[in-house]
Amino acid sequence: MDSQSTVAPGTRGIVASILTFGLGFLIVATAIHLSLPNPLRLHADMRSEKLELLDTWKGGAYAAAFGSSHVNEGFDPRAFDDELSAMQRRTPSVNIGVEGGSQTEQRALALEFLHRFSASSVAGQQPCFVLLELNAGANFTLDHLVHPRAINIYDWSTTHFALGLSDSSMGTSRRLGRDAYALAAMSMHYTNVGMLSSYIFSPPINSQLLQDETEDGRRGLHVLTSGSIDVTPRPDASGAAGLPIPLDQKLTPGNYRLLEDLAAASSNPNLHLIYFVTPLYTDINQYPLYPETIQTPHGVEPILNLARPDLYPQLFTPKYWHDNAHLNEEGAAFASRLLADQLQAWYLANHRNPNCGG
Repeated sequence: MDSQSTVAPGTRGIVASILTFGLGFLIVATAIHLSLPNPLRLHADMRSEKLELLDTWKGGAYAAAFGSSHVNEGFDPRAFDDELSAMQRRTPSVNIGVEGGSQTEQRALALEFLHRFSASSVAGQQPCFVLLELNAGANFTLDHLVHPRAINIYDWSTTHFALGLSDSSMGTSRRLGRDAYALAAMSMHYTNVGMLSSYIFSPPINSQLLQDETEDGRRGLHVLTSGSIDVTPRPDASGAAGLPIPLDQKLTPGNYRLLEDLAAASSNPNLHLIYFVTPLYTDINQYPLYPETIQTPHGVEPILNLARPDLYPQLFTPKYWHDNAHLNEEGAAFASRLLADQLQAWYLANHRNPNCGG
């Protein structure tokens, strides 16, 4: 009885100390978090350069493409705009794809674009497109988990979105791993890991990268030259007569949630939120097959799939590729013209007006 009475107060003291420390830590972390600027604007290699490009084109671009390296190196605003201009629908566009990007990052950047988007009366005669890479990865790769690219954007809304990119059709381990990544990044976001030091000792913008992606009117395109690709089909990867095999893909709740978030961020009901599928050279064996349209808060919109060797065999000519995953500059121009053609064809076939003015 005496031993219990001496142990219990000591245990209570330890528990009280832990709780006091935890409460103090939360208060300090919250105070630091609230004192920091927009975390997206804290320096993050490669993303900060694209934000600089967005600032340069504030109010001057009415279309933007977002996504991973497949967009960064595969969407040429010059070719896209020129192809639209042939139908008197030229729209100044920019490439905001980022090397190693993800669905979560393209969401953050697209929201930033829309917060600065102003559909003026002039824009009423121009198309307004937010082009989103449907097949970008949900999260960053593991090596980016403790990188500012991830930590700075994984607030609760981003994490909630990432959790919606999983569904029951995925394997349990893959789904749990994807969700655990988002939750781990969110915990570091709210404990300000690396944020304060980044704010105090902010590295400079990579001026050489920014110059490379803006010279010759590239507006964000990162140019790759011709490289080497493996043109040998994988054994048993193609169907009868060597034709590529289509693999049906499902849309997730997160795919719809992204469109809802973007629509809520813009006051323009005629803004067109477009998903497109970027190609890989390996699609000549097996390619992803998505639904042709998706319901958005602004109405039905097309899902434009460039990863279709059955429909666009010329795109899968080796001369257009830097490697098996990325187009070279010539390929980016060809794919961007093809994307513009798909957009025009869909709106004409469905008697829809793609202009900002409706």
